[in-house]
Amino acid sequence: MGRRAGWAAAVLAAALGCGGESRPVPGATEAELAALRAQLAAQRSARERLAGEVARLEFELAALRALGGAGDGLRAGFGAGAAAPDGPGDDVPPAAVDAEVEAAAAADAADAWFDAAKLGASGLPERDAADLRRIFEETELQRLYLRDQATREGWPRGRLAAELAALDERMASVRDGYGDAAYDWLLYAAGRSNRVKVESVLAGSAAAEAGLRPGDYVVGYAGERIFKPHALVRSTRSGRLGETVDLEVQRGSERVRVSVPRGPLGVRIGRDTVEPTPVR
Repeated sequence: MGRRAGWAAAVLAAALGCGGESRPVPGATEAELAALRAQLAAQRSARERLAGEVARLEFELAALRALGGAGDGLRAGFGAGAAAPDGPGDDVPPAAVDAEVEAAAAADAADAWFDAAKLGASGLPERDAADLRRIFEETELQRLYLRDQATREGWPRGRLAAELAALDERMASVRDGYGDAAYDWLLYAAGRSNRVKVESVLAGSAAAEAGLRPGDYVVGYAGERIFKPHALVRSTRSGRLGETVDLEVQRGSERVRVSVPRGPLGVRIGRDTVEPTPVR
């Protein structure tokens, strides 16, 4: 078609891009215009597919980066909002932090499976243990279908994380029906993190003043039982800044309770999976 066809293509592309309706192009045959329309439609379709694939890959890359850093605690930085040298601090919106945290947790949980034998030492009633396994398996099956759907449909970045987070909320609802101890054992049997670990403490921070040490597990904050880093972050950002709250940590076999001002703790936090204390 030569130069004339190239000119016609440019004009047709402009026409299609401005309203979607083409107008007759002087010097171009109807066959040439039809061929150009088909090419443009194919290119548009290819661009849309590519955009979906890029969004999917960006999401997976974000999850992998989170897992490679410190799991749930990566975007929590120095815990509860203080700036971290290798990650965002308070300038990142809490919703963005939570989305990346949930993405990391979801990616980590993808390879986990329920170990019913671990519940043998829990002390939970047999019926409750059976219920926990059923809840896990139903949730995990939905998780598999969501991942498959997201890949097939090329979901935009963040959508899968939001959907998986909703499933995790269902898992968390176990606390309402069975209590914190049962939820703790559910996480443990499923191979998921159930402890927030202090990795390091900033000198002069609220955590340092309270005597927190690397290796401590934060198990309670302001009267709330803590199992996940993002739950600790949310708790420090709620309430009134500076008000005195109780912080409970597990240090070896000892439980230590201290008082801290609500707000940034000044600790780098990570996650761990620890066998809970049997229910009595």
